[in-house]
Amino acid sequence: PDSHFLFWKPGTVPYVEPDGMALRLDKGTDLVLNVHLQPSGKSETIQPTIGLYFTDQPATKFPMLLQLQNDSKLDIPAGARNLFVSDELTLPIDVDILAIYPHAHYLGQDLQATAILPDGSTKPLIHIPQWNFNWQAVYRYAEPVALPKGTTISMRYIYDNSEDNALNPNHPPERVRGGNRSKDEMAHLWLQVLPRNFESQTGDPRMLLQEAVARHNIRNNPEDFAAHYNLASMLQARGDAAEAQT
Repeated sequence: PDSHFLFWKPGTVPYVEPDGMALRLDKGTDLVLNVHLQPSGKSETIQPTIGLYFTDQPATKFPMLLQLQNDSKLDIPAGARNLFVSDELTLPIDVDILAIYPHAHYLGQDLQATAILPDGSTKPLIHIPQWNFNWQAVYRYAEPVALPKGTTISMRYIYDNSEDNALNPNHPPERVRGGNRSKDEMAHLWLQVLPRNFESQTGDPRMLLQEAVARHNIRNNPEDFAAHYNLASMLQARGDAAEAQT
């Protein structure tokens, strides 16, 4: 779902969404469980079990997940110790950040996210100076982090593909590029945000966030078909047919 973190791994504490943030599941919805496992060297039988907890209170708060990523810049030579990758997204509306999830694989070394406010001041969002792929998690703020319109979210990740990285799966080190496999690398940052003053705004403010994300993805990758399609659909829906065609 576009608005909730549904990630779990051994050690994760069960979490109940705040009042008003129930997840709606329509009739006919398919539930797909994507499972990542460590190989044991022999055939294994698995039987995952999930729990769904229901409420009779409809949702009144509608968060959204924003993603920053720059996998296209991940081409890490064997032996490289401090390969730096960054990405930025400017918020078109006021939001509260509820949770954050940084993600890299075994070569991730130092993961940091910062909010650069419109007045030029900065607010740290998360910093993991000793990233460990095996202990990744969703981090939920004790209190929502309020960010005004015009704030730029900045992610700055450092990767270590040398022998000094004890988690490096390759000995000797090999060239590693961005990709979905664990032996590839990723540079992702997810944020769960809640638009502020949702009820008082005209229309759905999440549309502005979705448009900002689509434009951001196109800037990062002009060949991103899904981003072009989504942006054109949003522009057409609000009557900007000419821009949608371009």
